[in-house]
Amino acid sequence: MLLPKQPKGCIQVITPLFRSLLFIFYFQEKKGVIFIYYNNDNLHLIDFNDITNFINDKGFNLPLSDHQTYDDWIGCEHKKCNIKMEKSWYPVKHQFEPGLVQDMAKKRCNTKDIFGVKYPDFPQRLIPGQSTFTDLYRNAIEVQHLGIKTVEKHLCYLRFMEMHKISVDLKNPNLENFRQHTWYRIKYENAGYAAIRHEWDALKMLLRAYEIPLWNFKPPRKPEPHLRLLPFPNTVYQIMHYKYSNDLYETKLYQYIFTIGFTIGMRPPSELCALTIDDIQINGDGTGGIEITEVKKRNKKHTILPRKEILSCPRHKSFKNWIDHWRPKVENQYSGNTLFLWPSGKPVTVRLLGHRLSVLGKQVWPTFRPYDMRHWCAIARLIETKVENDKFDEFEVCSWLGHTDPKTTMAYIQYAKMYYLQAPYNWINRILKFRTPREDNSINSRKPLKTPVSTGNNRSSEIWEHWDLNPDRRVSS
Repeated sequence: MLLPKQPKGCIQVITPLFRSLLFIFYFQEKKGVIFIYYNNDNLHLIDFNDITNFINDKGFNLPLSDHQTYDDWIGCEHKKCNIKMEKSWYPVKHQFEPGLVQDMAKKRCNTKDIFGVKYPDFPQRLIPGQSTFTDLYRNAIEVQHLGIKTVEKHLCYLRFMEMHKISVDLKNPNLENFRQHTWYRIKYENAGYAAIRHEWDALKMLLRAYEIPLWNFKPPRKPEPHLRLLPFPNTVYQIMHYKYSNDLYETKLYQYIFTIGFTIGMRPPSELCALTIDDIQINGDGTGGIEITEVKKRNKKHTILPRKEILSCPRHKSFKNWIDHWRPKVENQYSGNTLFLWPSGKPVTVRLLGHRLSVLGKQVWPTFRPYDMRHWCAIARLIETKVENDKFDEFEVCSWLGHTDPKTTMAYIQYAKMYYLQAPYNWINRILKFRTPREDNSINSRKPLKTPVSTGNNRSSEIWEHWDLNPDRRVSS
């Protein structure tokens, strides 16, 4: 294969396996980098934010420094090269690797002394066309007081918008340009309320950094919320005890996560991954509590006091059983104090755990999604209050789930009423196989509940009563 002549000032990497040539052009005055990959007489332009994944996929071994990868100018200065970029290289989720921009911002943030106190030395107002994404990150954290995860998500959407077919001019943002972009997204890409809302929130962060007044823009109308069809307790019990892998530890890992997800109702998978051993407090008598880190609310702490069957019972998939018997089997120097660990001993991650739960849950419930566990817990807790107190107590469930507004919990009541008519018993007790004297014992029992019809003690002249699945509800006939 004839290779083109190597340009001056570039790096050449050749691998025998792929017989490929990678040209890397550095633009020091713009602090940017462009990669051109030559293979089979075809030239491909690769964005520098994705070159790390590309090199790993193709077998190259080329370390990149931080400034070559992330210190990009807002407004995409490298577009001046007049080379058409491939759209496939710009998925939103791969634009900025979480944490790297944060570390880079900390390293480059100089300080100055103000009355003997070190103060971050960076511009409070960004200048359009003269600021980088790192400057925008520092401004969003220090000036706008946004959360780290929120800023990283907004940066991804900004990169997506400026690389879109109908791009948004981030150097000189204007309302007409953004409306053209959103119109195309809605008309031809079927973008909904959530997608446009995320892009608008990201652009508002940029406008505030530029100190530009916010525009009078309204995203599409938010759709009415509706609850998906949820499994009944018998199906949930199967999900909690299904054999997901030939590896015993891996099977137990998913069984415990599903059990905790359905009984506690954490927001999956972020709050499950954020759990640590220090968050679980168990006393000598089996009582205790759990401190949940609500990642969605800037790592706000939320404390609940679950029953012993969930917290410390040795006969159930409890937190104590996991900490004492299963977690130590894979714990190593990489584990830290994270509660759930992969078989390799490393802490579980949000994206991978969410994908695994979605795939494995569908083996039992074909329409399963990880967030169904939280919806199911809300319905089950409301039904539990109905069984015990003869009314739906939304405030108790609101405190359990960590809802800021009780109206969020009240939206579940209409669905809880429908499920209660079909299954009027305690759902939490059913999946834990724990029954109280008030609960029906005839289902899945060797000795069914005796009725006047089954015993033959009914007289033809007197009215008899028929017992259905709930012993508290009797219908005279």
